[in-house]
Order: sequence, then C-alpha cells, then structure tokens
Amino acid sequence: MRDKWFSLLGLGIIFLGTALQEQAIAEDDLLSILAGPRAQDGAAAQPGDAAAAQPGDAAAAQLRRTPLRGLLSVLNAEQNIFFGFLEAKEWDKALYQWGSAFADSSFAKTPNGQAFYAWLMAKNGLTLLGLERLLSIASPETIAKDLESEWKSVVPSNHEVWSNVRPSLWQNIWTQWYGSAVEVRVRGRDLIIGEKSEEIKDLLSKAQPNSPEYAWLVWQLTIGFSAKDPGRSAQSLAHLMKVKNGPVGDDLMNLTAARVLYQNGFLDAAIKYYEKIQKNSDYWLDAQEEIGWSYLRKGQPQNTVAVTQTLASKHFVKMAGPEALFLRSLAQLKICDYTSVAQSLNQFREVFKPRALAMIKLSHGEAKETVRKLSERMQLGSIKTADLGRDWEELPRMVTRDHLLKQQASYEARLKAESAIAGQLYAQSLSGGSATIGFQGDLEKFRLSIDQVYSQAKGEFDGRIKQLAEEEAAEIQRILLKMQIVEAEVLQQSSLADRIVKTGKGKEDEKIGSTGAKGQDLLVFKTDSELWFDELSNYKVDVKGACQASKKR
Repeated sequence: MRDKWFSLLGLGIIFLGTALQEQAIAEDDLLSILAGPRAQDGAAAQPGDAAAAQPGDAAAAQLRRTPLRGLLSVLNAEQNIFFGFLEAKEWDKALYQWGSAFADSSFAKTPNGQAFYAWLMAKNGLTLLGLERLLSIASPETIAKDLESEWKSVVPSNHEVWSNVRPSLWQNIWTQWYGSAVEVRVRGRDLIIGEKSEEIKDLLSKAQPNSPEYAWLVWQLTIGFSAKDPGRSAQSLAHLMKVKNGPVGDDLMNLTAARVLYQNGFLDAAIKYYEKIQKNSDYWLDAQEEIGWSYLRKGQPQNTVAVTQTLASKHFVKMAGPEALFLRSLAQLKICDYTSVAQSLNQFREVFKPRALAMIKLSHGEAKETVRKLSERMQLGSIKTADLGRDWEELPRMVTRDHLLKQQASYEARLKAESAIAGQLYAQSLSGGSATIGFQGDLEKFRLSIDQVYSQAKGEFDGRIKQLAEEEAAEIQRILLKMQIVEAEVLQQSSLADRIVKTGKGKEDEKIGSTGAKGQDLLVFKTDSELWFDELSNYKVDVKGACQASKKR
C-alpha cells in the first residue's frame, strides 16, 4: 500500500512538472508575442534571433515577422492587426486595415509611411499607381533600406510598368535604386525632340549599346542632326537600318533617309528612298507628296502633276492634307495649265473649308464618342488609318502616327486596368475588411482618388487630340494664304500670256513626262470615275504647247 502511494505521488509530481513546464512555455510565448519587434532591453529584435526561434510552433508562426515592423518603435493594437495581415500575405486585408492602423499617425506622412502605403498598393495589383506615388515622394533619400528591398522585389528593374511611368517623376535617387538602364527607359521616352540633344547624349552614355532604349535615343539624335549635320544623321540612319527590331518601322526609316537627302539637294537619291515606302503604309501619301516636291525642284513640274494625280483623288485628298493641293496647283501654274489651277483652287475650298470647321469643333471638345473609340482602339496596340473607317473623317489626320498620343493611350490602358482592380478591392472590402466602424469611408476615398487619376489620363488623351486638331486647322489656314497667292499669280500670268500671244513672238514650250507606270504596273483605264489600287502613282503627264515664253527684257 505504501509503495502504491509513493507511485501515485511520483506520477502526480510528473504531471505537475509537465503542467508547470507547459505553462512556462505558454507564458514565454505570450511575452514574446507581446514584446513585438523590440527585445527586453529596448533594442529591435532581428529576424532569425535565437530568442525568436525558441517558442512552440504556434507561437513561432506568430513571430515570423516582416522587417517592416522595425519602421515603428511601438505598435498599437490596430497596427498589430495590420502587420498580422501583412505577414499572412493577405494584402487586400492589410490595405483595408491601413486607415485604422495609420490614418491618424505621423508615420503615414513621413517618406517611409508614404513609401510603405505605395508599396502596399503595388502588392494589391495597383503597380503603376503605387510606383508613381513612390516616385512623387518629396524626400525619398530618407526611405529605409528594408522598404527599398521590398520595392525592388515587387517592381524589379525589368518590370513592364516602367514603360508607362511618367518621365517627369524621375529623380537621381531612383537611379541609385534601380540603375541607369531603368532611368534611360523612363526618361528616354520624353526626349522626342531633336532640340534636347545634350540630354539625349547624357542618356546614351548610360544606355546598353544593344538595347531598344539605346536605338531609340540614336533615332532621336538622327532626327536632330538631319538639318544641322546631315553626315552624322546619314551615319546614324545607316546603323539603325541594320538593327533588328529597330526603334521605328522601315517605312519611317526610309522616309527620314529620303528627307535627309532632299534637304541636302540629292533629289534623285531622295526619290529612290521615297519609292521604297509601301502603298499600305500610313507614310505613303507623305512620300508621294515629297516626291512631287523633288520633281518641282528638279524643274520637272509635269512630273509633279503626275505624282499628285493620286493625292488629289477624292479618296485621298483629305488624308494627303492641304499642302498636296497647293503643290499640285503650283506645278499646274508652272506649266501654265490655268484651267487646272482653277480646278485645284475650287477643290481646296470644297474639301478643306468643311475640314477646317470639323477640326475647330474637335478642338473645342466635340466628337467625344469618336475620340473615345479611337482611344480604345489604340489601347489594344498600333493602328493604321485604314483601321479607323469613317471615324477618320472626324479625327486629325496625324492620329495614327503621333508618338505622344500612343504613349498616352498606353498609359490610359494601364490605369484603366488598375481602376478596375481598385473597384474590385472596394467591393471585396464589404465582406473582407476589419471590424472597425467607418472604414468604408476610407476605401471609398481610395477608390475615388484612383478613378480621378484615370479620368485625368483620359483628359490628357483628349487634350492631345484637341492639340492635333488645332494644328491641322492652323495648317489649312496657312496653306489657304498660299493658295490665294497662286490665284493672284494665275491672273497675272494669264494676262501676260494674252499680251505675248498678241505680239506673236512667243515660242511653244514642250515638257515630256518621265514618271508613270513601270513594267508590270502598266495599265490603261478608259474611265477616271473609278480608282484602281494598281493605278496609284502610275500616271504620266506630257506637256506640249501649254506655256508661251515671254520676251526677254
């Protein structure tokens, strides 16, 4: 009996010891959890410390803390809940909790607080919005290294979002974070004017030689050098034409090469490059017009008349622009075809007076539905004029080729996607948010602020359309003044021709056309009422006896 009693006593002691040990462990876990990121001496606890690894499995899971806790010295209950969501990778719930945890704190207004919130936006799929919020911080040099590391993780240097970031937000500190390659990628998009050659050269020194950004910068320098230093421009073009996946298409490259040659008086070589541009290109009409100018400078106005036959067609005249009709009337004037000059003058009035009125209306904000349809099409990728159908009638003729408009469409597309994500987050917050009363007000402001940014992006796209419309209206007005000069010249020359004819001392002029159909394109049509694709730019004009030479004085 005595032995049995001691056996039970021993067993009780064992149970008691086990219970006391479990209680001690539980208390240790509790103290460790409540201690937060700070050790008992007040110093911040480091991830992986032995003290943090001692508790049981359940407590250890609680203590897998992000180093971002170290951004604050003491955490309150709401902030602990926030970090709990964060460490469980419940990014949406952490976003919902942000207002309760930090809205009234001074931390939220610091560079660290702003960078933290922006990072949380990026973790929730609002990458562009979060990144631009980060880049807008006033004193980013004070942002903690832990936050910098987290940012580089969520938005690495090769992330596609860099193609949409506004260049104006870039600061030197971001080059230290992400390197020169990202700086070139962001800032290089803004340098699309040859006048910024020094900035382009600076970025070129930082760009990788075989990168798309490097090729784009060389392209901009090529444009800048085209008038001032044609030799360097030609060298750059020769290099870019050999690059695979160059910064622009072959048609624009050939057009630029032709213009460099034209500006420097190499007219025959320029014509050869103009002729390389395909008929299905948006640059083909420009090339035809500039071929016409080349012939005019060569003293072959009859060939200019032949080339502009297509441009003056009712199918293309608006797309070609007002200068094409001015060129045609000038060439007709040179060969003294006064009847045709009058026809060109009348055609200009009939076509470009309503066109100018349409552009003026567009510059005042009309045709909104057509502009929105254009934006939606451009957000899907590159488009050509033919893709616009009849909508083109209400739009500036340069819309498919404007680089800024393409950038704005891409920017709007990403913001549109992120605005939809913000709407989903708001809807999910109704059931997935914290128990804090009134938190929906913060989320509503959050959603509305993102919608406002998206609306602003749409406004910038619409604003660019208005600017292009204003430029086209101004171009029509400028060419109208030149057409009036042609009209006055017709009156003067026709009067002079009458006097020469009466004296009988004029001599007959003859100009044989050298353009026209070549080889397999040689076709004969018995009617001018229809336009055939194979017929385009395949006209020939011979002038015999049209002009009478005046007597030398």
